[in-house]
Amino acid sequence: MKKFTLLTSLMALFAISSMADTKIVYRDAFASDASKANWTNSRAAATDATSFVTTEDGGYMQFGNGTANFNGTRFSSIWGTTPWEGITIPDDGYTMEFWFCFNKFGNDSKNTAQRNNEIAIISADEATNEGASKALANYWGTAGTDYVKSETETIPVFKNYLFKISQNPAGEAAGEGGYVGNGSCGFLINGGTDEVRLAEGSWYKVVLTVVGQNVSYAISDLNETPLAGGSGVRTLAEGADNRAGGLLHYQARYRGITQIGLNLQISYATTEAIANEPTVTLLAVKGNDRVYKAVFGEDEVLHYSFNGAEQTPIDYWDCEGQAEITVTESCLMEVWTTKSTATSSKVSQNVECGWIKLVDPVVSITSVSAGFGKSYKVTFDAQAPQHLLAVEYGINYIIDGGAPVEVSNGGTINMPNAGTLKVIVNQIPVAGQKYYTDSEVTINNDVEYAVAEEKTYNYTPAELEAMAAKFDKEDLGNSGRSQWERVYQAPGKDAGALEGRNAWGLWDGAAEKVCDIYKLKDEYQAELMAPLCAADTELSGDRNQYKFFPYEGLVFHSTGYGNNHDLHIDTKYITDDAAKPNFYILSVTTQYDRPDKPAHDTQPGKGDGVYQTYVVKTDAVYSQFRFDNAISKVQVMTYKGFTPSTGIEAIKNVKTFNENAPIFNLNGVRVQNAAQKGIYIQNGKKFVVK
Repeated sequence: MKKFTLLTSLMALFAISSMADTKIVYRDAFASDASKANWTNSRAAATDATSFVTTEDGGYMQFGNGTANFNGTRFSSIWGTTPWEGITIPDDGYTMEFWFCFNKFGNDSKNTAQRNNEIAIISADEATNEGASKALANYWGTAGTDYVKSETETIPVFKNYLFKISQNPAGEAAGEGGYVGNGSCGFLINGGTDEVRLAEGSWYKVVLTVVGQNVSYAISDLNETPLAGGSGVRTLAEGADNRAGGLLHYQARYRGITQIGLNLQISYATTEAIANEPTVTLLAVKGNDRVYKAVFGEDEVLHYSFNGAEQTPIDYWDCEGQAEITVTESCLMEVWTTKSTATSSKVSQNVECGWIKLVDPVVSITSVSAGFGKSYKVTFDAQAPQHLLAVEYGINYIIDGGAPVEVSNGGTINMPNAGTLKVIVNQIPVAGQKYYTDSEVTINNDVEYAVAEEKTYNYTPAELEAMAAKFDKEDLGNSGRSQWERVYQAPGKDAGALEGRNAWGLWDGAAEKVCDIYKLKDEYQAELMAPLCAADTELSGDRNQYKFFPYEGLVFHSTGYGNNHDLHIDTKYITDDAAKPNFYILSVTTQYDRPDKPAHDTQPGKGDGVYQTYVVKTDAVYSQFRFDNAISKVQVMTYKGFTPSTGIEAIKNVKTFNENAPIFNLNGVRVQNAAQKGIYIQNGKKFVVK
């Protein structure tokens, strides 16, 4: 961003010396990584794609990582009504300004059927009213319209917005609407027909001037040159709240990167003498010391004190309004500004100095083989609250005292034999100096395992037909695109039977239906679901939802997003020895098996990478996500010398088991005890006495 020189600023100061002061209502100076705390993300999986970036000209928030695994999502900075408390907006209104940059348009920005980029400013009461959190969670880049959650539920999505800029949904060729070509894309303003062309990778400034119900907008480029078609006025409905209360950002799917920041400020002119409260954020951790950044306005003087002892004031022109304060001893730090006769309120911060040890890495078992062989996954939380700020780090491991080997966060360490594993995390030095203490974890790989039980669930149609007494065949029908696509991938199907699909593999309704799904009859579940679900355990929820796809395996047959189902595994393999856990190894197909992807083999580890292996401790549950996950194989690995428990003793191994809870038979009649053979219910779970 272009900076004003000191001389230019002084000339401007003399020219406007008679003008009123400026009252800052809300400001995010993007001064440090603490700015991330102001932003929420409705998809937890995308939190790693949120980062703070600092430059010589200022900081900004970056959303997206430019990778294919980042599926477009929505972010929000909501301040609501709080900054407006006690403020009466003057007759000549207020001004809001912010900068944004579509650093990379998402891959699907060229797809007019997709929900694409949008930035919107919503009103203060809209940000805090009932249903706002629900609307945020379902925000699809449609501020000012009704978002249809289902056929029976319509969610109003921020009907009262002050300004929005949305990628034009029309245009399939260069020069048409929102078509992404030559590094630029068309955007509509406030859902109307006015369009501005925005270039990929370029910064733009938005200035909103709100006077009564009229919101004037002006968009300019990095040199503050107005964009063609980028100015106008939006008139809010009579009685609508005209106070800005939050910024929403929706990003197009896949590989997109959007940046918002450099400065975001709401202010108004006043004839009163004003000293604005400074923005104070933690800038750096330097060993024992803490460095804070204080941002304050022109002609203001910054004051600060440690435990009441005032330090040397800092003039705006000494640091252009961005002062660094270093704290060397734990104290109560107070920061405020003065201007003429005015004094701002104080910003108080309890500062705790001292060296910080990096949090320990988490080293978890991801695979177990017969003998001592194991794979360990290493994860480290660089943004743990204990660190105060995100840490640049490196991870190394040492096996049996050997040479250190580097491993990535989330990487795997293979140990084929018994031995000792040490994992060390260290902060990458800054200018040759380290400011955090290293952490390390030592694992003794000394437990030997063997396969106790194994079963496959990816039956062929012929095998399912042969077990007709145990399965009911159902016509899958047109009950969901993903269901059909999964079955299309089943090997061995007649290629001619797949004719009639459109480009996405959908049946056109005329083609012969050759795919079926099989439901396991209730009376055979205990037999065929073992070891996943034995007679003394329960599947959560509706058992009838568990079915089999040919060649694929066991699926939770539900079409809705968010329908996770907990699969409670066989309790007889639970061990109370924390140092010797037993495991289930589940081979699972975890992706949409679309026909436009290469066909996969029926064995884990082959094909298009659609198989994953999950290692689940036997005292845990495996959460299965609708029909997109099919369990094809399960292994039970137990430590050498382990003896499975049976009957009620197996149930007692469950940590939440209450031995004094009442016992019922299958007819719901309470019994004195479970002395006789049979099936009983206690703690809401079935168990068998043999």
